[in-house]
Amino acid sequence: MDVETVKLTIRYEKSEKVDESLSNTDKVLKLIDDNPKITANEMAIILSVSTRTVERIFTKLQKNKIIVRYGSDKSGEWKIMSV
Repeated sequence: MDVETVKLTIRYEKSEKVDESLSNTDKVLKLIDDNPKITANEMAIILSVSTRTVERIFTKLQKNKIIVRYGSDKSGEWKIMSV
């Protein structure tokens, strides 16, 4: 069986500007405020971090009752409760 390896390079341009002086947690809150339906993947690309890093930030913010997720994983949205 012949196996062929293909290398794929994806280039993207950051479409949203985020203040670089903010912490990643503050950047996540800003992005949620701008777009409550934003996904962890979209945030990871914008912030140049891994999706797992964004998920850890979500967990911390939810544990501290700063953000709440309403609706399903696919079509839900984030709501900032307090900062």
